[in-house]
Amino acid sequence: MYRTNSGRKVKIMSQPGRRQKIPQKISYDRWNPSVREVLLSLLEAASLIAAADYLFYESAWALIPMLPAAALVLKMNREKALKERKALLAGQFRHALRDMGTSLKAGYSIENAITLCRRDMEKLYGREALMAKELTLMESQIRLSVPAWQLFMDLAGRSGDEDIGIFASAYAAARQSGGDVGNVMQKVSRMLGDKMDVRSEIDTALSSRKLEQGIMSLMPALIIAYLKLSSPGFMAPLYGNSFGIVFMSVCLAFYIGAWEMGRRIVDIRV
Repeated sequence: MYRTNSGRKVKIMSQPGRRQKIPQKISYDRWNPSVREVLLSLLEAASLIAAADYLFYESAWALIPMLPAAALVLKMNREKALKERKALLAGQFRHALRDMGTSLKAGYSIENAITLCRRDMEKLYGREALMAKELTLMESQIRLSVPAWQLFMDLAGRSGDEDIGIFASAYAAARQSGGDVGNVMQKVSRMLGDKMDVRSEIDTALSSRKLEQGIMSLMPALIIAYLKLSSPGFMAPLYGNSFGIVFMSVCLAFYIGAWEMGRRIVDIRV
C-alpha cells in the first residue's frame, strides 16, 4: 500500500506466483569477464603479437618481450566493456526518468513511481536489464525506510555517470527544499534527451571518420606485409641484425603512437 502525493492510497499488487529476487549492487567500475570473454581476449592478443613479430622482427625471441601486450589487450577490452555498460545504463535511465516523471505528475508517490517504472523496464528490456535490476534494488531498500534520494545518489556514485549525478543532486535538493520532484524529473529528462541527441548527431558525423581512421591504421602494416610477400629481398636487410631490430622497434613504436592518437581524436565525448 502506497500513498500518493495527493494523499490518496493506492495499492499495487504483486504479480501472482512470482517471488522477486533482490539483485546485488552493481559496481560499474568492475569488469567480471566470462571465460569466453577472457579466451577471446587472449586469442586477440596472441594474434596481434604474432602479426607484430612477423611484420617487424621475424624472430621467435621477439615474442617474449611482447607478451605483456596481452595484459594491454585485456585492459582495452575491459575499458570497452565498461564504457558500453555505462552507455546502456544511461539510455535506460533516461527512459526510466521519463516514466517516473509521468507517474509523479499523475499524483503517484516516488515509491509507487519506482515500482511502476520497474515493471515497464522489465517489459521493455527484460528482467536482467541494468535499470530493471537497479529499480528492484531500490524497491527493497525503500521497504527498509531508505530515502529515495539516497538511493539515486548511491546509483550515481556507483555508475560514475555525470547525467545520473546531475539528476540525483537536483532530486535531493528538490526533496529537501520541498520542490516539485515531478517537474525536476521532467526537466532533467528533457535535458538528458537533448544531450543524447547531440551525442547521436556527433556519432553519426564521425562514423565515416572512424572508418577512415581504422583503414589508415591498417595501411602501414598492410604495406609491410605486401613488401615482404612481393619482394622478400627488399626487406631482408631489416631482419636478423642489430640495426634492423632497433629500426623496426622505432617504427613499431611510432605505429602504435599514431594509432593511439588517431583513436583519441575520433573519441569525442559530450
